Amino acid sequence: MASTGPTNNIADRAAEWAVEAAYGDMSPEARAALEAWLVADTRHRGAYMRARAWLRASEIAVVEEQAAPAGQSRASNMAAFDVAPSRPLRRGVVRWGGRALAGGVALAASMAALVAVGVPLPPPFGATEVAEAARVVKLKDGSVATLGRGAEIAVALSGDVRRVTLLRGEAQFKVAKDKARPFVVRSGDVYAQATGTLYSVTRVGETGGMVKVAEGSVLVWPRDERDQAVLLHPGGSLTLDPGPRRMPAPARATTPAVSRSRPLPPPELAQISLDDVPVKTGVARFNSLNSTKIVIADPTIADIRIVGLYRADDPEQFAQAVAAISDGVVVHDAGKIVVKLK
Repeated sequence: MASTGPTNNIADRAAEWAVEAAYGDMSPEARAALEAWLVADTRHRGAYMRARAWLRASEIAVVEEQAAPAGQSRASNMAAFDVAPSRPLRRGVVRWGGRALAGGVALAASMAALVAVGVPLPPPFGATEVAEAARVVKLKDGSVATLGRGAEIAVALSGDVRRVTLLRGEAQFKVAKDKARPFVVRSGDVYAQATGTLYSVTRVGETGGMVKVAEGSVLVWPRDERDQAVLLHPGGSLTLDPGPRRMPAPARATTPAVSRSRPLPPPELAQISLDDVPVKTGVARFNSLNSTKIVIADPTIADIRIVGLYRADDPEQFAQAVAAISDGVVVHDAGKIVVKLK
């Protein structure tokens, strides 16, 4: 016999079943109950399939803002949650839009379903936070992205790097600390990398981006010029717009390059990134890659902390940087680069 309950109740129950099936640990009894519910009414299966389709489209779980009644704070209509599916996170796109959840699954139904399976929900935003941010997205690595109105991002998390592409608009990122996996935001042809900090990125035209740092430090560079990256500190900002890519000039005959005594490092070792580490740590990395060794003549210099991005095949550049921050001098002795106090 067909159910006579309101359609909204069917959507609510369909959302609960869809979330439990996707993210819960359903027992045989629960699966039997689901099958019984699906065959009890012809509307149940359609509502369930719509709810499952919405969940599949929401790789990164986001609750979109709903229009608030006049005179009512929008804070009550905002929430964000972190869903950690058992399957690996695929590339997902998060969009802002005024549309309701697909298939008529209401916001309240989705929230109720998430609570039913134990997905944690953080406390509601304050009025100030809501005014400043259209949407908050909690990524699977623990980082939080706050998207402005009209903003759109694509996220790809892997075992060695966390990549976010800002497709349009502005977003602020509170990056979960993970030095083994850099967090790189791309805006057009501009890149901003951190390992654990707070900064914002705004899309500028087709190829540019503006980066502002609130906490920590961020490396910013255009296109393939990572070895020329600019290091931004709290309060710092930088706007880059590389413009359209130029077509490469026709190849011309050139004089063969002088052969090196040691081949260049492979591409993944072409740059060395140092983020607030002792000088001696950087020296060890350079010495492991180059035949020309760096020697620190004074322990005081070795313990100074350094931040920066350096060419892996240019120990001289790094030695000069160390001398600059330690008020030292670089000398060459028996094929070695020695940094010592003046």
